[in-house]
Amino acid sequence: RTPTDCSPVPSRSTTAETLYRAQLTNITQRLGALNTTLLYITTTPFMPDASIGNLVVDDLNAIAREVAGPVVSEVVDLHKTVTDHCGLNYTDCDWCRRHPCSYHYNPEGETAQARVIADAIRRLL
Repeated sequence: RTPTDCSPVPSRSTTAETLYRAQLTNITQRLGALNTTLLYITTTPFMPDASIGNLVVDDLNAIAREVAGPVVSEVVDLHKTVTDHCGLNYTDCDWCRRHPCSYHYNPEGETAQARVIADAIRRLL
């Protein structure tokens, strides 16, 4: 799998991924039963892991697309928002709070992501 591969997650799922799928299925079904408008927002990249071949974020996003995709009105792809700006495989980016990058984003990166989410919400109003 590559960081941009959205194909179904292979059966090599770990216990954590199996639990994630079960819990996300539960909450998605419960929220879907409310007959309301739902968004799913993908998890942003964690390059320290991705750069050494640990694609857990991509695997979890693929699971979420499989589980939530049929129920939600829109998938907001923040992962793509970040990689479109920072690159597919980066160690540093001007949106990162720490250098080299880790989990969190600075105000510029947070604001850019917030705009994407706000635009998605506006489309659904």
